[in-house]
Amino acid sequence: MNTIATLASSNTGPLGNLAKFDSPIPHAVGQKKKTDKQAPTTGNGSLRTGSRTPLSNADVPETITIIERSMLEISKTNLTPLAQNAVRRLAAFANPDFYRAQAMRQPVHNKPRIIYCGEETDDSILLPRGCREAVVALLTDAGCTVTFDDERNQGKRIRVKFIGSLRAPQSEAAKTMLEYDDGILVAPTGFGKTVIAADLIAKRKTNTLIIIRSSSLMEQWRDRLRYGHFR
Repeated sequence: MNTIATLASSNTGPLGNLAKFDSPIPHAVGQKKKTDKQAPTTGNGSLRTGSRTPLSNADVPETITIIERSMLEISKTNLTPLAQNAVRRLAAFANPDFYRAQAMRQPVHNKPRIIYCGEETDDSILLPRGCREAVVALLTDAGCTVTFDDERNQGKRIRVKFIGSLRAPQSEAAKTMLEYDDGILVAPTGFGKTVIAADLIAKRKTNTLIIIRSSSLMEQWRDRLRYGHFR
């Protein structure tokens, strides 16, 4: 891992020196909703988040409004190139497959050196919503006042009641997830992620988009929600 980090820090690819390493990528990332407790994090031993570039108040405007939709939309106006690159680095990390293949002298022509999870428009940088706390810290440390314009789809209220039951670990996971506006639950097969999701939907009481990868999983979700967990 140290070898990968060293190689990444000397990257000269099209995104520049975006990938440096100082902390593990979390298994659960979210914007805190109710308390100031930190989001639960754990390292996976292979990927690291980009370290922050120190900025001064000359690099940022006095105030900036970030539009929150499916992604965080950050205007490039009055952000210096250094500040823009620092913002991009929050959503970039070195691809361990590239450096693993390179170390083994395997072809790397189809493997990107840097994985960038953001997007670009002519006027804005778009970051995943999980970068919210990091981008606020980056800009406020440079003397910029950050505000948010929440344009997320709030969904529609639904009337459902959860009639299943949760085991103690499931209940703890559901309780933790409810403390955040967004996040990722990582659990092994058989842990009960579907029943936890049903409990969360019932507590949020909001129509929910469920994206799955196969028709068999779709039938599983449909049957459990229709016959096992809701009324």
